[in-house]
Amino acid sequence: MSARWRLLDTGTRDAAENMCLDKAVLEARSRDLVPDTLRFLQFSPPAVLVGYHQAVDLEVRT
Repeated sequence: MSARWRLLDTGTRDAAENMCLDKAVLEARSRDLVPDTLRFLQFSPPAVLVGYHQAVDLEVRT
């Protein structure tokens, strides 16, 4: 773990933009191009993110 951290507040974005930013931060971090990162984000419109090992019917109330 690096000693430096950075704080990112990327504001309100749609789900696709937020997922692209997550991927970019992860790839940059894995190449040691950026320090460990704490990112604050918000979705607009509201979105549901379901991971690979999650079941939609167990995670999402409809």
